Amino acid sequence: MQDKRQMTPDRRAKERRRRPRRAADATARPVAWAEQRLQFIMRYFFWALSLAYFNLDASVARSPGFLVLIDGALAIYLLLITLYLLHARRQAYSPARWRLAMWTDLGMVPLALLADSNALSPAYLVFLVVILGNGMRYGMRFFTEAVAGAFLLSAVIVALRFGEYAQAPSMHLTFFAIFGAIFILYAYSLTAKLDNSRRTLEHESALDILTGLLNRRGLYKKADGLFQSVGVEGRSLSVLFADLNRFKAINDRFGHHVGDGVLKQIAQIIDANSRDSDVVSRYGGDEFVILLPDATVEEARMVSQRLQSAVADWSLSNNISLSVSIGLGGVPDDGRDLQNVLKQVDQRMYQGKYSTGNSARPHPEGNGSGSA
Repeated sequence: MQDKRQMTPDRRAKERRRRPRRAADATARPVAWAEQRLQFIMRYFFWALSLAYFNLDASVARSPGFLVLIDGALAIYLLLITLYLLHARRQAYSPARWRLAMWTDLGMVPLALLADSNALSPAYLVFLVVILGNGMRYGMRFFTEAVAGAFLLSAVIVALRFGEYAQAPSMHLTFFAIFGAIFILYAYSLTAKLDNSRRTLEHESALDILTGLLNRRGLYKKADGLFQSVGVEGRSLSVLFADLNRFKAINDRFGHHVGDGVLKQIAQIIDANSRDSDVVSRYGGDEFVILLPDATVEEARMVSQRLQSAVADWSLSNNISLSVSIGLGGVPDDGRDLQNVLKQVDQRMYQGKYSTGNSARPHPEGNGSGSA
């Protein structure tokens, strides 16, 4: 791995092209299972309302054939959302499922509009619920996609039923469409501003003031999505836990202001030797954690050796007695959440320190993990 500070722009561009990139959806906002469960409850609620709306009064459907169509579509919709629910209980983080469920919602609404004998169908309001529900949960990308889908499908229905709509009170339809469009655009504008404010606040609260790396809070937030995505499409995740040796002696001898400067320098070294896709954080004190998506433990071991070499070179050039011990962990062999993985890695690293006297020689490992 090349040091970022020693790369020319051309070489850096080539290196970035070689680096593994997560799919864009993988950066979607993590959403807790409890919040997704509420969304499924609302889906079942709207399914029951739609079933009652079309079947309690036979005149609501444009014809018996359309009633059969909508009842069949509702049955398929019920099956699909139940399958999505079962999948969500096993794997909460799944941008692909979120998108599929959103388009299932959007696809159901035009069928209801097509079957409804009323030009001002309440199904248009469901479009608004789908847009707001997905946009506010999963971020602006989903909001934008839901808005575009709703406008497109509404235009298709208006085109298919143009003759019927032309016979309906034009003033009512005109203002209904105007107010609906204004509501969506206004909601989009507000959500965009809220999303930008949220991102700014989250970014600032997730950074370590001294080093500029992620702090522990930011690390765990990033880890949520990465750990949930392990196993999807064969993806892997490795964890490095770095602990500086003899750092306390530096603080005691030179003072904390010098110690702070050392931490900044070490943070820069770690960041410079990491990929763009890696998550680098200051875990606390003189401890650092690096998450390496799409990297095996053996690849992580090579990274740890480069980090140790870079820190040793810096220590020698600055005449400071400092080294770094690094523990390695793999997901899911060492756990399925960051806390358990770090617990395993920390224990293994402590054993490595005890048996090797802080040397850089790799310590025997189990489950494909180890310490360096």
